[in-house]
Amino acid sequence: MSAKKRVLPALAAALLLSACGTVKSPNGSEAGGRILPDAGGLTAFSGEETESMANFMGANRALILNGALYTLDLDDSFRPVLARYALEGDGDLGARTVLAEDCLPEYLTAAEGELYYVNRGQIESLTLSGGERRILRPGSCDFLRLYAGELWFCDEEGRLCRMSPEGGEAQTVLEEACFYPWVRDGALLWQGGEEEDLFLTRLEDGAPAPLAAGPCYAPVGLDGRLYATGREALLSMALDGSDRQEQPLPGLQGPVELIPEGGGFVLRWVVEDNGLRQFTAEPESPEAAQEASRSGYRRCDLAGESWRVDAWYQEDGRLRCFLLVSPQGTETAYLNGVIETEAGR
Repeated sequence: MSAKKRVLPALAAALLLSACGTVKSPNGSEAGGRILPDAGGLTAFSGEETESMANFMGANRALILNGALYTLDLDDSFRPVLARYALEGDGDLGARTVLAEDCLPEYLTAAEGELYYVNRGQIESLTLSGGERRILRPGSCDFLRLYAGELWFCDEEGRLCRMSPEGGEAQTVLEEACFYPWVRDGALLWQGGEEEDLFLTRLEDGAPAPLAAGPCYAPVGLDGRLYATGREALLSMALDGSDRQEQPLPGLQGPVELIPEGGGFVLRWVVEDNGLRQFTAEPESPEAAQEASRSGYRRCDLAGESWRVDAWYQEDGRLRCFLLVSPQGTETAYLNGVIETEAGR
């Protein structure tokens, strides 16, 4: 499993805005204990929040907004661009417009007529009406999210920060380098420390508490449990860190995805076993995994309320195309303005 990790979104604006100070680091506290009842524990996740969390863990390189699909695409020379496709009728893709060249957009989000994203570490914005493109913060930023009227992100040192959508000076929220920061119920869920543990920090007073010990990548909450990726294993646990379960996944490549499908959620992952192979399973029974029948493998770029966007890769890891999956299961392939629709691809 790569040391590269991903971040999380949030819920309670009033509680979050009250956290005006800087949160302290864990100061070497031992991980592996359970969250105490007074530590601001997590409550059950709604389906909407699970989708948002899953979307963020995939770095959402696509966004559906106002009858259009904004997405990572490639140009004639196979260089990354930010493109917009019109959504027509029942969701057919129409004309394509390239909005930003030499752009690999991640964490796409929009507000007040502006599109925000991370492009190779720098935070950029794009005016949807006029196409004005600005660099709001250069450097090596990650985990961008627009929340409660501010841009939240991790800076060059991995510290959680927030700043105005107009750019300018940023405020440090968490001193220690963190990954997958997700704020909800007045608490910050994040991964960090030398052992890459999972922590829950109260925003009110900055008190950290260990939730899970050891590598715990890309956590997503589903109902009353957290699902995350360990080293070659799927992890799940109750929201207080108890009832930890591990399902070994030898050869695991990248994080296990939790994505909406068929009115519920499924787990999806890739393993290296004489070539790259993809598997899916129900969250309640990961041991009963089934190999995907499609050739190659997929990674989720958008886990929307109704729509999903997958990047479809060949078995050798080369990008084949992107797939827009409708609520009815119809898959529309697109790449560099070329569009092909086929049900149940």
